[in-house]
Amino acid sequence: MSEDARARRLWWNGLALFTFGLAFGFVFKSLPNARAGLTAHLSAVQSGTFLVALGLLWPQLVPRLRAVGLLANANCVAFWLLQAGLTIPAFVPAKTTGGVMLAAFGLQLVGSVTMFVSVGALLVPMKRAR
Repeated sequence: MSEDARARRLWWNGLALFTFGLAFGFVFKSLPNARAGLTAHLSAVQSGTFLVALGLLWPQLVPRLRAVGLLANANCVAFWLLQAGLTIPAFVPAKTTGGVMLAAFGLQLVGSVTMFVSVGALLVPMKRAR
């Protein structure tokens, strides 16, 4: 797959996440946990914007990396997992505990770790050689 196709994948995923965040902004006040809904809305808009920017900068960021396909996929999956983990709690009452909240926390954890590793791997080649 070419660099342009990977950049477009990041760009389209970012646009989809941004659009989801905008649409979710219209309904989160009517959900059982509006505060978690606001968090999910803001996170989707911000994460979508970051993915669009990453897609636009992708050809300049990763010309020397070997695992560019893996990094592009990991970035897309990480942000969607994090978003799913933030969106699920909005649909249950605030004081709920149990399996649903544990699943949401698991999605947040996996998404966050994957996001930090994949975005961090982009910064490694930018380190200046001495």
